Parts: sequence; structure tokens; C-alpha cells
Amino acid sequence: MHFTFWSVMAYNLIDAAFTYVGQVLLSRGLLQRKGNEKRTVFLSVPFCVLTALLASVIYINQGFSDIRVVLPYNYTNVFFWAVWIFLVYKETLLDAGAAASLTAFFYNVAISMTGFFFQGNADLSVWSELVFFALSDWILELFFAAVLAAGIRRFRLGEAYRQLFYESSFGNRWKIASLFLIAFWHGSVYLINEKKILNNDNPMAAMLLLLLVFCVLNYGSLCEAQKKQLILQESNIKQQETYITALEKIQKEVRMFRHDYKNMISGVLAHADHGDLKAVQEFLGDMAEHFERQTGEDIRRMAQLSKVNIPELKGLFLLKFSEMQRKEINCNLEVSPSIVNPGIPAYDLCRMVGILVDNAMEAVESLKEKKFDLVLTSSGECVSIVVKNPVEDSVPLQEIWKEGNSTKGMGRGLGLASLKRTARSYENVFVSTFLEKGCLIQELKIAADRTWEGQT
Repeated sequence: MHFTFWSVMAYNLIDAAFTYVGQVLLSRGLLQRKGNEKRTVFLSVPFCVLTALLASVIYINQGFSDIRVVLPYNYTNVFFWAVWIFLVYKETLLDAGAAASLTAFFYNVAISMTGFFFQGNADLSVWSELVFFALSDWILELFFAAVLAAGIRRFRLGEAYRQLFYESSFGNRWKIASLFLIAFWHGSVYLINEKKILNNDNPMAAMLLLLLVFCVLNYGSLCEAQKKQLILQESNIKQQETYITALEKIQKEVRMFRHDYKNMISGVLAHADHGDLKAVQEFLGDMAEHFERQTGEDIRRMAQLSKVNIPELKGLFLLKFSEMQRKEINCNLEVSPSIVNPGIPAYDLCRMVGILVDNAMEAVESLKEKKFDLVLTSSGECVSIVVKNPVEDSVPLQEIWKEGNSTKGMGRGLGLASLKRTARSYENVFVSTFLEKGCLIQELKIAADRTWEGQT
């Protein structure tokens, strides 16, 4: 049977279609979300055509027997998939490249796993053997890709990936290192199979390399989780200390007010004896204003905080209020009704809320009236957290989410980009921003989801 360029192209188009579906499944498992469905369907055509065209040119020129051709070909496919992730998931180019490299690695493992079912080489010049081999190979590749995608979800490799590549202080180093994963894979296969690459992949070697990557990801994420746990414990201790300090402050002010109560009443009685009703009213008004200014606001705030039944979030607010007091910033807190676990880990919830509050504090710090609103509401369907602060200048809403974009100088503008990245990790989290009557309003909505119930 004679293979022409077009017959090879037709074969590779079908192969690229199976590859596309398999890599979509793997990317979804790794990134823990579906992405833009319309773009996923639309981009299937250019991906399959470009991949098939490149593979056909290399095959006709017998280039797949040379690792110097195989490596650039695989990295070209990684580039294609990085562009796909960039468009479908709206990741940055470096993030998309890292995810594409890991996706390609997992799919190469799936391809190698088919070796368990093929003993010897098929005679592809015979039509019947070609059809049987091709269909079996494609179906098995897709099957193992689906199994690996399920395994990624089952063993939470997506969470390990997010911890190492996004939340770790060495995240960029992990991303850059992952770009060499394909070279490591093909170099290892090349050496293991004694420089025989085509149709000689060893499935046992693939399993060993998969186990190695699995161990590295899990060990790294375990170290990050332990580090995060230590930080969380230290934060909880600090939050408890702040909470106790706030209560002691209120208690002290109430005792002081009680101590002066008799003297103040004596003054009122003196005015009353002289029949000076206006002086009595003024005196009582001043006394009430003094109490409200010194103690009433703290009591009201603590009453609102008592409705927040998430200890980590309550502690975060106490720390922020303490900081606001030092900076003479007033925050109007409203909580209605009680706020309970909204459906995501408390660590990520505090991170996102903390970013919104910090930005509001920075926005009003230079204003004459240093004040902003923080409103928390809860219903059976979702939890809503709204931060509203006045702004003097116009705010480019499309630009504020970009990493590094800030009006506060170099090295700033990372908070909202981090918030957006964290929010994208959950399908039940939505962030919206809009301007209204000279105020910037940012709302974080978390739909009910029992997946994380009871976890922190």
C-alpha cells in the first residue's frame, strides 16, 4: 500500500482529533475547570489541521526516526496547546506554557500505555492491519488519557499544581522547569529504548516517569501545604490576640464610662435643679456622642462581627480594623444575616477578601474623608461580599485586573491579578467590578457548593 501526502494527512487529521479530545480532558483535570466551551469547539479545527500538516511533512520526509526532529515537533505541539490554553482559559503565556507542557507529558504517557496491548509491529502496508491498528491505537490513547484525567482529579494533582505553580514563592521557577519536561521525557525514552524511538516506547518506562512526576508534584505541594499551615496557625494566634485586645479595650472604656457616670449625672442634676432644660439636653447629647465616639462604634462593629461564623474571616477583619484605626480609616461594616462557610476553603476566601479590603484602604488613605463600606450578605444560594470605596480619578476597569497594572508605582498591581487567578480556580466564585456615582464597587459572589463543606 502506497502512502501519499494526502493519505498521511487524512490519517493524521483523525489522530489529531483524538489527541485534541484527550488533551482537553487532561487540561480540564489539571486546571480544575472547563474553560470557554465555544472556543474549545472552535479551536479544534485549526489545532487539528496545523498538527496534522506538520506531522505529515515530517513523516513523508522520514523525520520521526531522528530525535533532533522529534523534540522540535513536540515542542511545536506544546506551543500550539499553550496558545489554546491562553485563549480558552485566559492564562498568562508562562502559565499557559507550563500547563501545556504538563498536558503534553500526560498525553505522551497515555500514548506509551498503549504498548501493553500491542505485541510486535503491525504491517501498515496491509489495509486491514492498518485500520485495526489505527482504531485500536486511537481508542486506547483516548481511554488512557481519560483514565489519567480522572486520576489527576482523584489524587488532586490539580490542587498540587496550583499550590506549586501559583501559590508558591518559587512558582515561576516551577513553571520554567516544567517547560523542560518534554525534553526530559523524550530523552529518557530515547536512552531507555537504546535510541529507538518510533513504535518502541516502553510502557513500564512511561509508568516510572509518571510516578516520578507524581511524587515530585505531591512532595512539593505537601511542603507548601505545611508551610501554609504554619502561616495559618501563626495568623490564627495573632487574630485571637487581636480579638482579645479589642474586647479588653471595650471593657476598659465601659469601666471608665461607668466610673465617670456618677459625676456626669451629678452635673445633669445640677442643671435640672436650676430648671435649665436646654443645658440638660446639651449635656446628655454630648455624653451620648462621647460614648458613641469612644465605645459605641467598637461595640457595633463587634456586634456585626459576631454574625461572621468563619473564625479565619472574623480574625482577618479584626486585623484590618486594627490597621485602619492606626491609619484613621473608618470602615462601615454591615453583615446580614449570619455568614457561614460559603463553599470554598477559608484560606482562599480570606486571601480574596483581604485583597479587596487592602485596595479599598489604599484608595481612601489619601482622601479627605477616609471611609469605605464593607457589606456581607448571605442567602441559601450564595454569599456576597461587597467593598465600596470613593475614587477621585477615573478607574480603567479593563486594566485593573492585569498583573503589574497599578497607579501606585512599580512592583504593585499584583493583588487583583492574584484574586482573579484564585477566583478562576473555583467554578462557583464570581467577581464583578463597576463604577457608580464616584465609587468603585467590587463584589465577590460565592455560590453554594458542598464540595468544601466543613473544610478550611
